[in-house]
Amino acid sequence: MVPIFFEAEEGRPLTGNSDRYVQMLQDFVRPELQARQLNNIRFQQDGAMPHTALQSRAVLQRLFPNRLFSHSGDLTWQTRLPDLTVFKNP
Repeated sequence: MVPIFFEAEEGRPLTGNSDRYVQMLQDFVRPELQARQLNNIRFQQDGAMPHTALQSRAVLQRLFPNRLFSHSGDLTWQTRLPDLTVFKNP
């Protein structure tokens, strides 16, 4: 996992939005997938608004056809799946 930060040229932070997310997918994720020959991996993301915008979902569905875990994605992911969610007893 690689953290991605959106910054203006002068270094000030920018808010993540669907346009920036799509640009990051096209400029970074797509070339990395191609360079590493990762043609059949699944992609999971949360339901943040930039991730679920129509233009974002369209790009993701092209990059990960039938392999997208996301809100309105191809694959459903059960919330609070016991083997993936840490539960703390009081």
